[in-house]
Amino acid sequence: MIAMIFRTTMVLALTATPLLAQSTSLDELLSQPAASQPGEQAAFSRGAEAEILFQEAQGKYYRGDLAGAENSFTQLANQDAGDVQAWYFLGLSQLDQNKYAQAVDSFNQAIRLDPSLTEVYAARAKAHIGLKQYDQARSDIAVFERDPKWKAQAAYLNGQIYYAQGELQKAADSFEAARGPGGIEQESAEFYQGLTYLRMRDLVRARAIYREAGTGGVDRDPTVAAASRQLDDVLGGQQASPRPWDLQLTAGYEYDTNVLLLGSNVALPGQISGDEDGRFVLQPRGSYSLYRNPRMDAGVEANGYFTFQQDISAFDIASYQGGPYVNLKLTDNLFASARYGFNYIDFGHAKYLTRHLITPQLTLVHGQKGYTSAYYQYQNSAFEDQEGTPFDRDGNNHVIGIVQGITLPALMQEGKKSNLELTYRLTFQDTQGSEYYGYLHTLGVVYYTPLPLWGLRADVGATVTFEDYSNPSLFDDPIGRESRQDFEYILSVGLTKEVFKNASVRLDYAYTNRNSNVEFAGQTPFEYDRNVVGLRFIYSF
Repeated sequence: MIAMIFRTTMVLALTATPLLAQSTSLDELLSQPAASQPGEQAAFSRGAEAEILFQEAQGKYYRGDLAGAENSFTQLANQDAGDVQAWYFLGLSQLDQNKYAQAVDSFNQAIRLDPSLTEVYAARAKAHIGLKQYDQARSDIAVFERDPKWKAQAAYLNGQIYYAQGELQKAADSFEAARGPGGIEQESAEFYQGLTYLRMRDLVRARAIYREAGTGGVDRDPTVAAASRQLDDVLGGQQASPRPWDLQLTAGYEYDTNVLLLGSNVALPGQISGDEDGRFVLQPRGSYSLYRNPRMDAGVEANGYFTFQQDISAFDIASYQGGPYVNLKLTDNLFASARYGFNYIDFGHAKYLTRHLITPQLTLVHGQKGYTSAYYQYQNSAFEDQEGTPFDRDGNNHVIGIVQGITLPALMQEGKKSNLELTYRLTFQDTQGSEYYGYLHTLGVVYYTPLPLWGLRADVGATVTFEDYSNPSLFDDPIGRESRQDFEYILSVGLTKEVFKNASVRLDYAYTNRNSNVEFAGQTPFEYDRNVVGLRFIYSF
């Protein structure tokens, strides 16, 4: 769509001939007096057969038959090397097929014949941008950027250069300038401006920190983190980074009133301590891009999650995960991603769990309005305990999830953007033992907004999970035994402050309340309340 808008802008600027052709017969067109248009002399020096071929070639071009148009315009240029419009439209046909080098050659011929053609300089700038020849593109833009009629187009092209080079604030400013005058450039500029703001990492950083803090119901369990990481990659536009690697280290301290293992689909009643304790948390993460072009990024990544309890060392956790990933740009705003991860977890300094995770995902970016992402995840789990019993959780998990992001005005800071994110996740636990076989439904909402004080950014989140197990629970009283149904509610709030470039400090709090219908001898092993306060330092490099 962006290429078509740019192409239409260039064509309307170049010549009135296409518009006349739509409402006038060929004989009438040829009998018209010469219009005042670029390439006028060359265009009307064509013979009748050449003019018919030219009109047919334009028809192919407007219908989107770019290869056919390229062949016809090539034939015209070979017949008359002085036909400016043939060279120009040949260049446009090549440009829209991403044949940037050939397009530059065609535009060079048109400019050699008539150096006054502003629209050809603009088209050639676009081709230079495609070739990453940004200095040459800027030279072309300098020819016309001071002309008020071309100001919006110049701002739009400058924005694309800044966008490609990762100068995101300058890109956003340029796209805003391109939108101002309205016209055909506005839709393209609006789309890229929205994409630029997403890439400026305010939202991406907020999402990542919120998720990794584990305070919003999306815990440190890597089964969920894979889909979130893929969404961060799309919104963050990692393909624009000048380096192939990305590293991040989070170090912090948490105080927990009820120490647990990882998540509700991992812990057993015996792994809910009922005790309070403090712990140090370390979360390294890194990725390396092995192959990258404008539409594809493929590489490997690894991450870890390590806790060191002050008193209850039996609850120390060491989680290691790694594997390949691929992100594909299908269109300007549609992305496909996939990840494989192997996860190994030690609990209490002994092997506890291994998992294989496969996560395909589709993400649609709605310009400045937000994004929609849907994913499926397959997880194969092998635990080290309870094998061959009803409590055996070995087996497969199937997860379907959707994430809807909405861009909103900031709550208290004019000119800034806030973000609302809504999530739903359905998990089917196909376990070998009967106790944990069932379905989990999770709804979540989180709101991210900048604050007008000290450059702080706040997030407020809530999640509710309903766990519906299919078989009568052996944890329940034998008389009237029923299947287990749990509800878990989490409320969280966090404040993040960037202390210097790529480094932030975060303070967060989360309250968890869990209810269950399971009761044995007056005890409710799956019910608990939990308060967690964390202070952490996050550094990306």
